[in-house]
Amino acid sequence: MGQSSSNHSRTGRIPPAKSALIENAKLSEEKLPDGFKLLHGRGFKETGSPVYMLPNDGSEADRLNGQHYQFRYLMQGNYHVPLTEELEKGIKVIDVGCGTGIWTVEMAEQFPASHFTATDITDIYKNPTKIPSNCTFLQVDTRDGLPFEDNTFDYVFQRHSSICFPVDTWPIVLKELVRVAKPGAHIELVECAQILHDAGPSTARWAEHLFRTLMMRGVNARYVASMESALEAAGMVDIYHDYQSAPVGWGPNAELGRLLKLNIMESIKGFRPQMTIALGIDDNEYDRFIENSEAELGTTHKTYFNIEMYTARKPA
Repeated sequence: MGQSSSNHSRTGRIPPAKSALIENAKLSEEKLPDGFKLLHGRGFKETGSPVYMLPNDGSEADRLNGQHYQFRYLMQGNYHVPLTEELEKGIKVIDVGCGTGIWTVEMAEQFPASHFTATDITDIYKNPTKIPSNCTFLQVDTRDGLPFEDNTFDYVFQRHSSICFPVDTWPIVLKELVRVAKPGAHIELVECAQILHDAGPSTARWAEHLFRTLMMRGVNARYVASMESALEAAGMVDIYHDYQSAPVGWGPNAELGRLLKLNIMESIKGFRPQMTIALGIDDNEYDRFIENSEAELGTTHKTYFNIEMYTARKPA
């Protein structure tokens, strides 16, 4: 990373993934929770976005929590804006599209004087084992507008939204992030463009199938790799872009590489229900994608992906 990390929350190890925040990792028709639908053995929230392709079940919550620790380790902390002193004194923070809520809970525990609001279109965050008193969780679809007054938050954070929004929706989302930020407030985005570099032939073919399936829904995940002009158009200033490469199944930290490979393999499995339906791929062909990718990642090919990080401010 090119930006100084002196203000970051640091960690020297990757903790094991915490237990799922919802208890429906292995679903069946008999025990399907209210509000869920079952596709290929995976649970999807009926209130979720029709664009979003990954499940909302316990297995996916575990994957997201594990990914949180992997990204935190790679990027040397949970945040990359120069706000440590302000966070310690007490400011208002919003985590837009919070997923399981793990980032919000960790930040709230680290900075008890600040208040953290987290929003997501689904409520998979609602059963964490411990919610600090300085946290508020709300079920909100950002596309419909965040339920806050203009100029509310000192720090606006969003991550992992590259497959959440069609390209023509991103300008609406970015302007909403700016709207709820106070004048001079910091805005941070952490995203993945869903591009696997130096992938083996089977893994690369699966990635192209994923790209096609997303584009059918108007989603171009690669959009987040070059968002500077979009951030400027939304009214942000002092825009800074950097990235961190993540080695999948290899690298100087063998345990990190192993966990990143597990993350990718679980993602491939998670995309299965929607991809097989959209593209008409049969189970045997998808099984071959899983088997061949397992063999290719980090062995025959030194595959990696990039984590994109943007920081900006709302004009004072």
